[in-house]
Amino acid sequence: MDRRFSFVLISCVGLMVSFSGRLEAENDTPDFSGFWAGMFEPEDQQYRGPGPDFGDFRGLPLNEAGLAKAKSWNPDDDYLPENLSKPHSPVNIMRSSFPFEIVQEPDMITLKMESCEQVRKVYMDEASHPPAEAPHTFMGHSIGHWEGQTLVVHTSHIVENYVRRNGV
Repeated sequence: MDRRFSFVLISCVGLMVSFSGRLEAENDTPDFSGFWAGMFEPEDQQYRGPGPDFGDFRGLPLNEAGLAKAKSWNPDDDYLPENLSKPHSPVNIMRSSFPFEIVQEPDMITLKMESCEQVRKVYMDEASHPPAEAPHTFMGHSIGHWEGQTLVVHTSHIVENYVRRNGV
């Protein structure tokens, strides 16, 4: 009796593994669920540490308004009371060494950031962003879709914030 039960159990496990492999092959969407952290390399120090030199905006496609804003930046403003608890921008968070968790569901991908305990939601089931007059937040409103195995995210309704610690 024990041998029959063992054979049935092993057969069922084999079928389940075979079936799950077929499902994964049919659904080519990668699963990013889990805990993640950025790689911190010595050459990244200028971007993740104190920041690049003021005026070094290389590699960033700035229009005239963005360039004027960056050039008018005063680092002392970061220490004003209203700015001390200002969270990092999504760009900074993704490049930082702080870990974050990704919870992936069919209709939403949620990024739970350790930095400032922020949460970014990428809606996978929405076709458009809210109206322009809708509230803006530090994480913005993000809509995502898959192009093969690449997650493409478009974010709007984001509060103005910095990308680098040199005025941009």
